[in-house]
Amino acid sequence: MKKSMLLLLGVGLLITSCKNDKKGDEPTGQPQTETVNKEKQEVVKFEEGALTYTMSMSDPIFNDFVKYVSKDPLHMLDLAKEYGAKLSKEDNAHLQEVIKNSPSFTTTYGTLPFISSSVYVAGYEAVYKGEGLTYVLENKWNDILDEGFAYVGSTIVPNSKLNFSYKKNYIDAEQLQTNIDTLNYDRVATGDFIDLVGYKAERIVYTAKEAMAVGQRFLPKELTVYVSESFNPAINKVLPFNVNEEHGVLKIVTKFLDTDDLYVTYEVSTAVKRKVLDTETSISMTNNTYDVKGDRDILALGMRLTKIIAIPRL
Repeated sequence: MKKSMLLLLGVGLLITSCKNDKKGDEPTGQPQTETVNKEKQEVVKFEEGALTYTMSMSDPIFNDFVKYVSKDPLHMLDLAKEYGAKLSKEDNAHLQEVIKNSPSFTTTYGTLPFISSSVYVAGYEAVYKGEGLTYVLENKWNDILDEGFAYVGSTIVPNSKLNFSYKKNYIDAEQLQTNIDTLNYDRVATGDFIDLVGYKAERIVYTAKEAMAVGQRFLPKELTVYVSESFNPAINKVLPFNVNEEHGVLKIVTKFLDTDDLYVTYEVSTAVKRKVLDTETSISMTNNTYDVKGDRDILALGMRLTKIIAIPRL
């Protein structure tokens, strides 16, 4: 049942409104920002405020393609053909090659809530609000109580939405996230530090111990994450990739198994220390609320979520 939701969600190719990186940017997950000196900086805690994350891909042709077809998720196939007709013969051939040869990349990328992504922090509580191609996700996690509450709603099917409460065993089931830990990955702390939105972050590399296929979906082959002592690790439990670090993750560069030159970068773009608003930390409510306790509840919820997050095929 591990990763069941992401497997069911990863049907077809999803879209992004993410920033465009040049092809080959950060090809080994190395920082492109200037290294900072750890000894000269004190740790400034980010105890409350708002974070905005953005997502980008290393291949500009594929990146622009998914932006284009995202304009109308119900007519993605028509838009894909329309976009292909605008490309040169060489670029179109490159695009088709990427789609054909990178099934796990396109599928996994499609499961991510990438249209918008914000995290609101208040002590040991983190609230994630993100939007994917066809759905909205709101997810609150309290690291002291070890419990969460979430809302998922379709943006294309009216009245298709629900709430659910959950414990840590739901996070372990990886229905909404992919967990990154030392069970499946070798972890190397490089000792290199960079500055991200004014905060010092250490570069840590996770390399998969083995190819772990589940259906047609693969775990990432390599992740380069940037971890800051300034941030509570509660934020990690609401991000698309839940990295098991003792401090908060500000940036993730992800390489997948069947791609040599395709990378997804998920990175904090703004971090504003301020009092969070009630509207930012509250979760939308519905008449359908489920209490997720055991494995049966997790499986039943996964089936309900697949009906809400309807992914159009290309």
